[in-house]
Amino acid sequence: MTEKATSEAPACGPEETASESAKAPRARPSGTGPHTPAATKPAPPNEDIPSALLLLAVEDVSDSSVTVSWEPPERLGRLGLQGYVLELCREGVSSSGAGPPAVLEQPVHIQKMIEAPKIRVPCHLRQTYIRQVGETVSLQIPFQSSGSGRYELTVHLEDSEARAAIDILVRNLGPPSSIRLLDVWGYDVALEWTLPQDPGNTELLGYVVQKADKMIGQWFTVLERYHLTTCTVSDLIVGNAYSFRVFSENLCGLSTLAAVTKEPARIRKADIVAKPKGFVEQDFSEAPSFTQPLADHTSTPG
Repeated sequence: MTEKATSEAPACGPEETASESAKAPRARPSGTGPHTPAATKPAPPNEDIPSALLLLAVEDVSDSSVTVSWEPPERLGRLGLQGYVLELCREGVSSSGAGPPAVLEQPVHIQKMIEAPKIRVPCHLRQTYIRQVGETVSLQIPFQSSGSGRYELTVHLEDSEARAAIDILVRNLGPPSSIRLLDVWGYDVALEWTLPQDPGNTELLGYVVQKADKMIGQWFTVLERYHLTTCTVSDLIVGNAYSFRVFSENLCGLSTLAAVTKEPARIRKADIVAKPKGFVEQDFSEAPSFTQPLADHTSTPG
């Protein structure tokens, strides 16, 4: 029986992450294995340890993974084979520990896989294409590819041949490296971001800034073809919380990913402070007096 496993290529070195990202059964009982100090447990007898794997080979290599296959070891050990440990080498493991590794003879080079070009012939051209004698034949036949390079087009007609070459450069534009909230005041938010690490080897046309209310979750564009790396977003609604993201833009369009703020910006209500008018206390120390002389009045009884 042939075993297979696919290991994702690590970003910071195969020695750090190869064993974590390998997709295969794994078993290592507590206190056993190659990392257990020899002083804590005596070495198991040789008949308990499985022998090396057989026929270790590379099946497939992509830009992010390696697929390998192998045959089980000839000697499984008295306790049987419980699984495998996938690291930089392949080891058979039983309850008594790891056997000797099987090592590939040549290193495996991780390289980007380029998709082969595909010609998409339209349905109306899959049948006989009829034209009058002397009429110019002009056809539009799309093709699909994801790689950069020189594409050669060839047209054959009996013994005649015509060739044309097209240079296509596929550019990968990255998002801004980081983004942060500078300040929140009133109805406004100030943002700042850094240049993209991968500008796509072409002119950077600017940035697209978008906002999203956390309650709704829908993104709206507030700035397009913006050339600076700081901006102020105004007219936000009091009481709402907003997230912001920024796309890079070049001649090929927007970056696939965007830089997104980690924390929402909350637009808070302004504090209202009551300012009562000062109270002037009356002076009652002075005796009352009439300010105008009193006039006599005559009245009739009843």
